[in-house]
Amino acid sequence: MRWIIVNLVVLFLLPTLGCYSINVDANIPEGVVSSSPRVDSSKVPRPQTLSEAQEEINLAYARIQSLERKVRNLEGDKSELKRKVSALEKRLDRYED
Repeated sequence: MRWIIVNLVVLFLLPTLGCYSINVDANIPEGVVSSSPRVDSSKVPRPQTLSEAQEEINLAYARIQSLERKVRNLEGDKSELKRKVSALEKRLDRYED
């Protein structure tokens, strides 16, 4: 009989063991939660069909590839300009000597 009472007490207490209430102030200042800027969702496309979504994805990938090409070109230009600056500095050093 004693085991039945112990089992019943444990059965009723187990569900309440993990229930804790944490009180958090709901008036958290805006800048405290996140330091990252808000995302402008007005530029996010809202496709209505799967084909529209696929088209938007294809356009996004094309834009990414175009930007990657621009970056490669600009890196090449930067390297070329660095070589020119280095050559001009060497030339200047020769004249200064």
